[in-house]
Amino acid sequence: MAIATYADLKTKVASWGRRSGNSTFVSEVPDIITIAEAKLNRELGPVETNATRTGTVGSRNIDISALSIVEPISLWLTPHTDADEIQLDQVSPHDMPYRAANGEPRLWVVDSLSTIKLDCPCQLAYSFRFRFRGPFNLADGADGDSNWLLDNHPDIYLAAALMWGAGYREDWANGAAFKQVLDVELPKVKSTLAKRRRATQKVDPSFLMSTAPGYNIFTDQ
Repeated sequence: MAIATYADLKTKVASWGRRSGNSTFVSEVPDIITIAEAKLNRELGPVETNATRTGTVGSRNIDISALSIVEPISLWLTPHTDADEIQLDQVSPHDMPYRAANGEPRLWVVDSLSTIKLDCPCQLAYSFRFRFRGPFNLADGADGDSNWLLDNHPDIYLAAALMWGAGYREDWANGAAFKQVLDVELPKVKSTLAKRRRATQKVDPSFLMSTAPGYNIFTDQ
């Protein structure tokens, strides 16, 4: 089984920790991952993250208030089951051509870091994939969420969680073994992320401004 989502990671932490059948340990796994993410945030900083959301029929709003967003990147819509994703175009709040009738959205804007507004109310309960840059916070999201590190280096994510899981079990030898993995591999990932950030073109700040005058995502947190 691949480790592609938050749900996969939780399953693997319990499995590799030899505690899949232990309900007490399984219930602690989300907190273990949260603690692991605290270390990853200190070491690596913000990364690209995917968050899944479901639209509401008759509404143009998608709630993203639970996400810690540094920079929005893209929004993808799945028109119906088994269809390919469609990338929606991000526009300035001042240029959004709002439509009153329900339909299939094509444009979007972030409003005050709490809501994505679409150019029209949803005709169906569409599935959306929101990609943004932010701190590690899978434990605060949905089971289907992922991020750049989990997509590209699931071993690092698993090792960080297993290190703290071993601490919870007072299995100090295994904890030290997973810490050694992190000590060797995290600097490599940090270097890769630094190169990616230098190469990434900056998003036009006008696209990231709220409808509130003077609000800017880069300065108003």
